[in-house]
Amino acid sequence: MDAGNKALVLPRLYNACLRDDDVPDFQIGVDAAAAPIARSPDERGGGEEKRACNPPENVYNETNYILKKYKSGVIPIASFSDIVRTQLLIKYGGTWTDASFFCTGRKFEYIMHLPFFAFQFPKNHTLVADNGFMVANKNHPILRLTRDLLFKYWEDYNYCNAYIVFYFFFRMATEIFKNEWEQVPFFLNAKMYYLQHEQYNDYSEQRMKELSEIIDFHRLTYKMKKVPSEKSFYNYVINNA
Repeated sequence: MDAGNKALVLPRLYNACLRDDDVPDFQIGVDAAAAPIARSPDERGGGEEKRACNPPENVYNETNYILKKYKSGVIPIASFSDIVRTQLLIKYGGTWTDASFFCTGRKFEYIMHLPFFAFQFPKNHTLVADNGFMVANKNHPILRLTRDLLFKYWEDYNYCNAYIVFYFFFRMATEIFKNEWEQVPFFLNAKMYYLQHEQYNDYSEQRMKELSEIIDFHRLTYKMKKVPSEKSFYNYVINNA
């Protein structure tokens, strides 16, 4: 990969390293993460302002019931991860990216400096945005309302009514803060998955260039359906990128 196409170093990055049971790195650490994920913090991101997620108590001093319900198993780890990323961005601002993201350029670097950004679902979809990659100013109203709704839900309930409960509350927040949401440029979230869909294919420099022209941010996966060949895009990313 040429110098102009190397991985973008994210200036304000929070990583969540996931493995088979969806436990983020603030609990298990990078060593326990699957191969494509474990490379992310040091080799595909970081930057001067990277913040550690250890321990989660640092984020939740004012909401002890959230942490208690998480530790007791009431709040599932995936739901807790949604709360962590939301609260971190509200308190500090910056960029949250799941560690499975692979960056191949700087064409769309400007989105890192927007008041808010997230890749979006099609306009006619029930959900509005993917929370695996989010950029936000400190105390952004959309995230604040989403967080408050999540806190209220877990204050009142001891079960997860829906795995994607975050997304329902997030949509409600975008409808309340319509003006702020309309300022977010539309980038279709499906484009993030193009490289993932081709990860088992034999690596092609031309095809990699084409994919990198489409989008800078590629969402990979630790959920492997089969062992990739040595010539695959997957092994190229892991061993060479």
